[in-house]
Amino acid sequence: MKKIRLFTPGPCAVPEDVLIEMARPFEHHRTPWFKDLMKQCQTKLQEVLQTKNEVLIITGSGTAAAEGVIIGCNPLGSKMLTITAPTTRQIMPTHHGIFIPVSLDSGCPSRHSRASG
Repeated sequence: MKKIRLFTPGPCAVPEDVLIEMARPFEHHRTPWFKDLMKQCQTKLQEVLQTKNEVLIITGSGTAAAEGVIIGCNPLGSKMLTITAPTTRQIMPTHHGIFIPVSLDSGCPSRHSRASG
C-alpha cells in the first residue's frame, strides 16, 4: 500500500483508520454545527482559564496566530523592528506596518557567549 503522509502538522505517517475516517463526510467551518462547537469550546476554555473575558481560538497555523498578535498590538502604519536569522524565514504581515529588518549573521556570537568568553 502506498504510504500517505499528512503535511499538517507534519509530515507524519497517517494510520489507515484515520484515512478511512477522513474519507467520511465532515462538518466544515461554515456550518451551524461547527459554529456551535466553537462556541462550546470557547465557553469551556473560559472555565479552564478562569476568565469571563473573550477567548479567541485561532483555527490556523502558528504563523497565523503570530500575525494576529502583531497586527492586533500595533496600529496601522506603525514602525516595527524585525530581527531575522539566516536559518529562519521572514514571515511578517508587511501589508500592515512599516518593517525595519535587521539580519543577524549565522556566525555572530550571542551576547551570552561573548560575556563568558
